[in-house]
Amino acid sequence: MHPSYATFYQCSLHVCSHPPTAALSSAVHVDLALTRVSDTGLMALAARSPLLVRLVLSPCDSYNLWGTGRWTAEGLEAFRRLRPEVVVVTVEC
Repeated sequence: MHPSYATFYQCSLHVCSHPPTAALSSAVHVDLALTRVSDTGLMALAARSPLLVRLVLSPCDSYNLWGTGRWTAEGLEAFRRLRPEVVVVTVEC
């Protein structure tokens, strides 16, 4: 681990309407299920979260009270190309 990072091991922003993806630079496990994360947010995580090893998302086509992410399959593939080591889990909520 880089000495300038204070590790933020797990962060659950479950149901957060505007997740602060750019502020998660030291997160290791991030739960963004039922948030409105977008492709831009996924790219921010890829670029600014070097310690990230696990990301939880809910499918965009999931019907629920809260509304779900605005990420696309293309955005997720771009994230996976940039960060192939990150395990991405999609969960139905």
